[in-house]
Parts: sequence; C-alpha cells; structure tokens
Amino acid sequence: MEKIERTVVQQLAADKADFDRVTAELLKEGFVEEFKRNWGIPIQSSIQIKKSPSADSRTPRGDVSKEELLNSTLMHIGDVQKVLSFLANKLIEAGTVHDHTKISGIDDFYNDFKNVSPGDAFKAGKWFSEQHLTERHHLPDRCPDDVNLIDVMERVADSVAAGMARSGSVYDDPIDPEILQKAYKNTFKLLIDNVEVID
Repeated sequence: MEKIERTVVQQLAADKADFDRVTAELLKEGFVEEFKRNWGIPIQSSIQIKKSPSADSRTPRGDVSKEELLNSTLMHIGDVQKVLSFLANKLIEAGTVHDHTKISGIDDFYNDFKNVSPGDAFKAGKWFSEQHLTERHHLPDRCPDDVNLIDVMERVADSVAAGMARSGSVYDDPIDPEILQKAYKNTFKLLIDNVEVID
C-alpha cells in the first residue's frame, strides 16, 4: 500500500482530482494497521521503571543522603515522563483509527447520512447502530466496560473538532460522572498492567 500520510483529511480536501485514488487506499483491507505504521511513532508495549524506594517519604530506606534523594527524584521524573509518553502514544493510536467505521462502512454511512433525519433517527440507522457504536469514544451511547481516559480525551477532541469545523461552536456534551470515575480507575489499571519494575 502506498504510504498514507497523517494529513489524509487535508489531502482529500485540497486535492479533489486525487479523491478516487485516496479513497481506494482508505478502503483497502488492513488500512488501519498500515496507517498506524506510517505514523512512524513507536508505540510502547510496556513501561520500564526502576526501583527507587528512597524517592518518597512514605517508603524510606534508612539514612538517605541528599545526593541519593536528588538522584531518586530525577529517576522518578523520568519515570513519569515514560508513563505520560505511553499515554500520549495511546492518544495518537486512538486518533489514527478515529471514525474508521465511516471508511469501512462508507456505503451504509452514506445511505443513512442522505436518507435518515438527524438525531435519534440517525442513531437508529444501520450504520450508527451496527458499526459506529463499536468505536470506543461513543461513551453516552455505548460505554465500554474498560473505558479509560484515552476514550474520554478522544470524545473531547471529537466534539471540539466536529463542532468548530461544522458550525463554529461546540454543543454541550455532558458525561455521566460514573463514566468519568470508571475511566479514571481503568486508566490506573491500564498503566499498572503495562508497567514493568526492574532492579
């Protein structure tokens, strides 16, 4: 597959003559995986953190020198950067597959888009109910059991990008506090499951 750059949407808008070729690329099987690879950003499979019990007053180990405390603190800062990098990569990964059912299910999406009224009727259509709700960021309509803050951030990005581009404003998009609490807890689990503590 010819490399699809991250500016695919801009390319579609700017280069109308190339629309059919680019669309054909987007509809190819395996597009999502290829798109991820083409970002060129390594997705971490785990987060390696070194033991540093002397960096926190809650886990002291005997007499700790100022130099040791400084070194442990610097190590902790580096570990936090690793964790945030992991989360940042997860956000990028979510962005690469955002609304992918609009591509893989373009026929049903277009049919519903043209023939179904906006609002609840559109959500009851074949594409939205059978395909689009499989995407993780549709939290009020179908919240995944393992919802996390990546999903929440994708929804925020989706709402802002769609609102500003389509109408110049962002509509109120409340979210159940229970979903936020669940996402918060599940993000802890996501990180803990991907942390490897080494000596």
